[in-house]
Amino acid sequence: MQKLSLYRPTRSSKISQHFGESLACSYPNGKIVGKKNGVCPIGSVDFYESIGLYNGHNGMDIPGITGEHICHAGTFDGVLHTESDPAGGLGVDVVSTERLFFAGKIPSDLVTFAELKTLNGVRGFLCHVKVRYWHLHGFIGYDGKKVSFGQPIGLLGSTGASSGPHLHWSWKFCNEEGQNLMPNNGSYGAFDPESTEFGVSYYHDVFAGDSAEYLGVKKELTVIEKQNISKQLSIISKLLITLRELIAKI
Repeated sequence: MQKLSLYRPTRSSKISQHFGESLACSYPNGKIVGKKNGVCPIGSVDFYESIGLYNGHNGMDIPGITGEHICHAGTFDGVLHTESDPAGGLGVDVVSTERLFFAGKIPSDLVTFAELKTLNGVRGFLCHVKVRYWHLHGFIGYDGKKVSFGQPIGLLGSTGASSGPHLHWSWKFCNEEGQNLMPNNGSYGAFDPESTEFGVSYYHDVFAGDSAEYLGVKKELTVIEKQNISKQLSIISKLLITLRELIAKI
């Protein structure tokens, strides 16, 4: 039994938007811009409210360089799931293979899924967690792949509803299949690992790749994984070229 422990998934350290903040606005044509002095420009609306995130941003945004390695940032082993949608673009979820410990009371939505537990004299509960990494340029891995702390799982990008290269990183309680257990909490089921809601902050501002190497658990990419990255980038490049050509004809 272990408690949730999260490290920074990128070498880039700047956080441009924290959990619960609302700094983005959107125009009817889908263009995303930042607020000016806390106000959306005329003709635009609060982006997060427009998509049902009434508690504001449901993760951390970390700006970076396109193609920068994204590492699995939880100290737990997990299973990789690749995802794609208009808002998030390309993304991966890592679902914990075991239930993790959280201090405090069980949220009402988790009562039938979580288990009461005591760790080192602290009362809490156990539940599976999935960590989400979105707006990626490409995946490193495949559905069902087992991944460990500090292992590269994707390449930073700007796919989906994104105003520039960055990682959208969030955390949700789930069952062992990765199904979201709190979809109606106003944050699409996400929670804030820096909050004291669960008794302690679970986030450490240290790059996961460096931490994993220090702990001796870092795994290097295999030849096949490097080949898969090259293939994925080639496919993405062709799709972008085709999209440009289509836009030029409009």
